[in-house]
Amino acid sequence: MGDPPSSWTHAAAKHWATLAQFATVAMGIAGSFVLPPPSDDLDGDVWRPTAAFVLAVLAGGFFVLTRRLVIKRHASRWAGTALVLLLISVALNFIHSFYRSRVTELYQGHRVVVGTNYLPDIVKYIDGEPNTPSRAVVLWDAAGDVKSVWPSNEVEANRLRLASIYVTTLTSVVLTVMSIVQALHCISIARKNGA
Repeated sequence: MGDPPSSWTHAAAKHWATLAQFATVAMGIAGSFVLPPPSDDLDGDVWRPTAAFVLAVLAGGFFVLTRRLVIKRHASRWAGTALVLLLISVALNFIHSFYRSRVTELYQGHRVVVGTNYLPDIVKYIDGEPNTPSRAVVLWDAAGDVKSVWPSNEVEANRLRLASIYVTTLTSVVLTVMSIVQALHCISIARKNGA
């Protein structure tokens, strides 16, 4: 028939670190497809596969490192790497949130990338208003046409920066998780060997 339940659980426990590392890599790659870009108009057809490619290459290289650095003395190195990557991930998340609020605006339930300097016609429109309209109001008055409000090269530059921060943040988070898993794996090896 089949192996008794205890044999497959024993085998899984024996190779849990490899399974966890594979799951982490898979999570990173799948996460780049599942996690939405920070804006609805970041052209997900380009940035999601780019994020997946970057994650696959880095995670693959990282996976090779994890296979070579698996002894007890490497546990502290992996824990240190995880800590540094965690701090970088948190910082990148704050940078991403700040930049996202600075260069995107909500229009009809969708987040769109905008510029920071208005076109001359829009400046005249704003100067003619008794109360300075918000960025959202200006976008609404332009019927959501971002390029009629802000210079298109500025909007594209903001889109590129925001997408780059997104891909970098996603990569940093995945590498942090992989470092934590590897540190735990090194510790478990040390315990198993009685060191």
